[in-house]
Amino acid sequence: MVPVCGKFYHNKCILKHTPTQPQNKGVRCSLHVCLPCHITNPLNPCTSKSRLTRCVRCPVAYHANDYCMAAGSIVLANNSFLCPNHFTPRKNYKNHEHINVSWCFVCSEGW
Repeated sequence: MVPVCGKFYHNKCILKHTPTQPQNKGVRCSLHVCLPCHITNPLNPCTSKSRLTRCVRCPVAYHANDYCMAAGSIVLANNSFLCPNHFTPRKNYKNHEHINVSWCFVCSEGW
């Protein structure tokens, strides 16, 4: 059990998630740490005080902004989303097909 939030995880399962860190009374729950912020600065991952949003299927959290939210996430509500790890494309559904482009999706400039 994670003392602060009361969530229950198997040790072998939760330790697979990057933001989870052992602490004196259990672990730091990965739902209380933004994954991109943790990757950028593992010693102090909570520099931003903005709201966290959580995946409904796995213990992953992001700040609810364009910088931290993973591309391909499907926002379900203001505090929950479905991360790209759980996206299942449907056959013959045009928006779910793979496409190749010759420009950058960030700046729209060509190669």
